[in-house]
Amino acid sequence: MQGIYDPLNKIDLSRVMFEIDGVLCEKPDIDIIDDSKMYISFIKEAEALFIPSCTIYAIVTQRHEKYRKETEDWLKNNNICYQELIMMPDNIEWTLQNISLYKSMYYFDSDAILLVESDIGVATTVNKNSNLRIYCVSNGLLYDRDTSIDVYLNGKQTEKKLSLLVDMAFVYIHEIKKNIILQPEKDISRCVNMDDFKEFLVNIRQIVYSVSDFAGKEDLKDIIDDYCDRCSELVKMKQYRELTDFILEYDFSSIENNLYLLIYNKMREFASSVCREVCNIEETRNLCIRTKRIYYDKVQYPEHQAEMDYLFDNSDSVYLGKFVDKYDEDSIEVEYDEKAQMCYAYHNEKRLYFCTESIDVAKKYYNGILVEQDKDCPHKYYSDTVSCDDCDVFVDVGAAEGFAALEMTEKANTIYVMECEEKWQNALKCTFEKYSDKTYLIPKYAGLEDNDTTTTLDTLLENYSGKNITIKLDVEGMAVEVLRGAIKTLENNNCKVVCAAYHYHSELEDLKKFFERINYNYEISNGFMAFNCVYHVLQCGKYERYEEIDFRHGVIRAYKGY
Repeated sequence: MQGIYDPLNKIDLSRVMFEIDGVLCEKPDIDIIDDSKMYISFIKEAEALFIPSCTIYAIVTQRHEKYRKETEDWLKNNNICYQELIMMPDNIEWTLQNISLYKSMYYFDSDAILLVESDIGVATTVNKNSNLRIYCVSNGLLYDRDTSIDVYLNGKQTEKKLSLLVDMAFVYIHEIKKNIILQPEKDISRCVNMDDFKEFLVNIRQIVYSVSDFAGKEDLKDIIDDYCDRCSELVKMKQYRELTDFILEYDFSSIENNLYLLIYNKMREFASSVCREVCNIEETRNLCIRTKRIYYDKVQYPEHQAEMDYLFDNSDSVYLGKFVDKYDEDSIEVEYDEKAQMCYAYHNEKRLYFCTESIDVAKKYYNGILVEQDKDCPHKYYSDTVSCDDCDVFVDVGAAEGFAALEMTEKANTIYVMECEEKWQNALKCTFEKYSDKTYLIPKYAGLEDNDTTTTLDTLLENYSGKNITIKLDVEGMAVEVLRGAIKTLENNNCKVVCAAYHYHSELEDLKKFFERINYNYEISNGFMAFNCVYHVLQCGKYERYEEIDFRHGVIRAYKGY
């Protein structure tokens, strides 16, 4: 038996987590576990199997908290030293799922390099869900990390660091341009410290090289070398007027977009081979960390009392407020077009088609549109500050059925309707058939690059300058990527952007940072939407889904600052 522990004598046990039963001591029979008195007797008299030679990182055991005193006494009597003893709460049932999740959440949130386990089922489950190393003494197997997943997860960390550096660099260059423009003399030497500018040239070259090496692409290195060399030459010669003109005329946004695109494509390449496993790991990681926080911090929602009051009576509602009660889908009038074989409703006296033959489905869908555009709804796109009036060009990105674009047919001179899903194409053709003189249907994604399925907004709108452009975005969490592909459009036109900002927890913060960086003002819609998180929480002795509510604002509205 001792041979099974030989691998543990070769590693630093101060960073190893242990189960007790079956690892440090013999494993009790199932019948004993179900009887508290017999189990206490077992704990006191259990034979030790392995005595670590130093203080171990932690003991994470499936034993319930009520056995803490007996467990601590046994550990002391057997000279086993540890930094922390983690025991399961008494009301968690002993199931494979519960035990695996409980151990995973502590393993995730630690600096431990190994978990030593006795149960094969727990060992394989924790390893599969977490990609963390488990040594199982029952079979002597080491369940190691999947290196392809490690590459992806390490890449995710690198992606975040590089994206942040790119953001910081281009905030600096945009600030320089803004300061030059605001200065009457239009002279860079009067508004920028030249030593700081030299440091910027060193940093931006290093950033571009780092991104290029990360992505395995060399093209941008030559471009940034030419830019930095030219700027350095002009600084050295003190030709500040020429330097000013060069900076103002240089299309830096193309470098910026290409950097983001390289990072994005590299992460997509990483994820393609391990997509399912990575999704499982990242969901489990978030699940475990969130579970621990909820269970021990007992999260409350005092700042959302009104929303909570409504939610308790309307648990299936994303929108929180009595305005929802004004709408009744049964009262919606929907008709069926025999020729088109689709249902439609009259929206502002115009036909709005839906990709369904079911009148009931169409009623439900249209009622949802009316609810989300109510003046009190957090999903309402426009406000008194950011309206859709005075619009030369309207772009509906993520149009779905196209109601937002349909509302603009009498306000905008040109309308672009972008929807990539095949199911909406016939409905959109029917809806906008009467407005084909000013409406263009674009069956593509908006994004960071131009190819057969995707286009950037800068490419779509490249012929516009100095125009009043309104962009509506509802793109399932990809808004920042879409906007990064619209830098030129946002700089060269008077743009308004209304953007759904609730698809993931930090989407609003990501969008706020983007708009601040390009000197756009913004406002946030009033009220909150409630989302049932997919994380597990302890309930009735088991971990259940839908036990945490995430309150999110619905829409961010941005407009150009001056």
